[in-house]
Amino acid sequence: SGIPVVATAVGGVPAVGDAALLVPPGSAEAAADAVARVASDAALRQRLLEAGFEHARSHTLEREIERVAEFMLQS
Repeated sequence: SGIPVVATAVGGVPAVGDAALLVPPGSAEAAADAVARVASDAALRQRLLEAGFEHARSHTLEREIERVAEFMLQS
């Protein structure tokens, strides 16, 4: 289960890497094309879902706290 992500490439969103299909901001045509690609391509949907789940597993609250603590200890 899950939903593949199509998002605009703004702010921190590109940090999700291959867990989302990114489109330029303000381009409704690019967004529509990306949604159509995801709808028609089962392999792409599966790849986005797997990458999204992996991204979520590696960015738990506990892991982010560890990353911040490591960063602060290095400063």
